[in-house]
Amino acid sequence: EQRYRTVVKQAAEGIFIVDVETKLILEANAAYRDLLGYSAQDMLGLGLTLYDVVAHDRESIDNFVRRILENRVQFIGERRHRKKDGSLVNVEVGSSVISYGGGEALCVIVHDITERRRSAERLQRSLDALLALYEAGQILGSSLQRDEIGSRLLDIARRVSTLTAAVISVPDEEGELRVWRSSGLEGLRPRARFVPEALAARERVLETRKHQTVRLEQPGDDGSYLVSLNLPLLVRGRLIGILEAYGPETLMERQNEETLISLANQGASALENARLYADLAERENRLQDLIRKLITAQEEERRKVSYEVHDGLAQTAAAAHQLLQAFARRHQPASEEGRRDLARVLQLVQQTVGEARYVIADLRPTALDDLGLGAAVRLQVEKISDEGSQVDYEEELGDERLPPEVETALFRVTQEALTNVRKHAPSARVKITLKHINDCVHLHVRDWGPGFDPEKATDGGGPGERLGLSSMRERVALLGGHLEVRSRPGEGTEVVAEIPSVQANGKGR
Repeated sequence: EQRYRTVVKQAAEGIFIVDVETKLILEANAAYRDLLGYSAQDMLGLGLTLYDVVAHDRESIDNFVRRILENRVQFIGERRHRKKDGSLVNVEVGSSVISYGGGEALCVIVHDITERRRSAERLQRSLDALLALYEAGQILGSSLQRDEIGSRLLDIARRVSTLTAAVISVPDEEGELRVWRSSGLEGLRPRARFVPEALAARERVLETRKHQTVRLEQPGDDGSYLVSLNLPLLVRGRLIGILEAYGPETLMERQNEETLISLANQGASALENARLYADLAERENRLQDLIRKLITAQEEERRKVSYEVHDGLAQTAAAAHQLLQAFARRHQPASEEGRRDLARVLQLVQQTVGEARYVIADLRPTALDDLGLGAAVRLQVEKISDEGSQVDYEEELGDERLPPEVETALFRVTQEALTNVRKHAPSARVKITLKHINDCVHLHVRDWGPGFDPEKATDGGGPGERLGLSSMRERVALLGGHLEVRSRPGEGTEVVAEIPSVQANGKGR
């Protein structure tokens, strides 16, 4: 008995004896008394019972006692015991029935798991922080929208560090910090961000480009203070803003600080990428707007030249041809040579009229403006058919006219495709399909000519060929459409274009 008492007294685990009937604590070793903060005299003199030290309801305690008596030995697991000052401590408990003073009692062995729980919590926080940083990299890297990145950055910061509030401040044109995005500010005490310590910390960040941590003199009901961690958002040494984090004193722990520093670095890079993307998108929009204006001006100039040729050169050449015909009928040359010369002149003038009309049709066919895309393409089909090509033309556009820019773009694509047929496969079979399907206009030009390698044509073809393919794609892309050129040597060529028939700018008729 003496040896066992010595072991119990010196044991690192808390051990105490409980009367089965009264639940009165009969004995407790030094480890258990120290755990709860009692002296030996207090522990026994106060008449403490199991209900006093176990921080669970009576029914639960009675159920455990009953099970111990039934099984004689019972591992209870994690419980909470109440210390003398009223605070709780997490312990791991096992109990057994022993002989004591001629009867039976419970021997309860208690192991303090507070440090183990703290270690587990620290480990879990570390894992959560690492996972959050990984997720932050995925999330922040998946968006190029600056507002979305700012909101997500604040949400992640609050989640990984249990922050009360988080703020992104950015300098204005005068260098003054202004709130750009915030989360949880309603949880801060009024004007907490503007106490002298907080203002001074942000000023030091602006000056030093290094993070600053301060305790704000606003203790809570539990005596804890609000901590402000201010992190610079740096991109290649240039400060683009400050991440302000407000939370409990645990925010000053090295792990939380390092987590938020890493998060701030990721956020700064993502925000800078979003800014660069926005600048690039704006430049692209300006470039597209310029190209659109150039194409519009080009078409307008074509139309102007077309009408000038029609009203000037073509009319003059046609009138000259008619006058020459009348002159030839009234004043036939006496010699054979004179008649041949006159016939030659008539032929040249007639050829001039034909070429003028060809130039007019190529520049801007009046049928495109007056009758629409279907009729203008049909004229192109007739022209290439007259030159010896076998052309099949299917058109299903309906009676409603398309927006002018759509008609012009698809006409130019068709014109370019037929020009290439005329150049490289003048006698090849050609099929053109033009349809209006589901608010989109589909153009398909297929020829059975010699074909070519589109990549080589784009990279190393003649300037005209490269410009033609590039121009077709650019025209279609500007209208939100898609163009594809498919070809292989010996297998002919396909040009496929698709453009939405209703434009976002509302210019459709």
